[in-house]
Amino acid sequence: MTEFCLVRHGETEWNQLGMLQGRTDTELDDNGIQQAKECAKALSGQQWSAIVTSPLRRAYRTAELIQEQLQIPLLEMDGFIERSFGTAEGMTVEERLTAYPDRIYPQQETEAHLEQRLRAALNKLQAEYPHGHVIVVSHGAVINYLLRTMCTRDMEIPRHSLVNGSMSMITLRDGTWHVQDFNMTHHLSHYKEIGKM
Repeated sequence: MTEFCLVRHGETEWNQLGMLQGRTDTELDDNGIQQAKECAKALSGQQWSAIVTSPLRRAYRTAELIQEQLQIPLLEMDGFIERSFGTAEGMTVEERLTAYPDRIYPQQETEAHLEQRLRAALNKLQAEYPHGHVIVVSHGAVINYLLRTMCTRDMEIPRHSLVNGSMSMITLRDGTWHVQDFNMTHHLSHYKEIGKM
């Protein structure tokens, strides 16, 4: 059985301000660094094969801080990069609703392309670690889409519900990905609801 732990990167200043990041390459803030360290502590009691990360700095730094504690291989995969939101990046929720009330953002990555690259990334990881336990550090939109549309689940997973530093577990059984746990935050000493994507 293959098991992946999906970690949303730690908090950034843009998360605090409610700004849509997408491919904009922001850095962790102090709270985000603390969240990454708390993820590392929570994950340290288990055996992991590797940690895989999006190349964006907020995810990569989260992965580095986890890797420092776990001492496992760290790999970068473009397939887990955040979805591009085109011209809406840098806008707050209020600004986006005013400019794009239909939530259709010019130049954003299509859902079809997002799903295609996520399936390719999952298949590649599963082939490399067919019975492994892998940590994947990624982004709110990517993880949420994966959990809501690409996995079988026994729980309701609302849109826009992942907090920074949260962890979700998926397992591959009989060729199908299943959600085991979602948006786990018990390991975090501090997070804000505005940290939701």
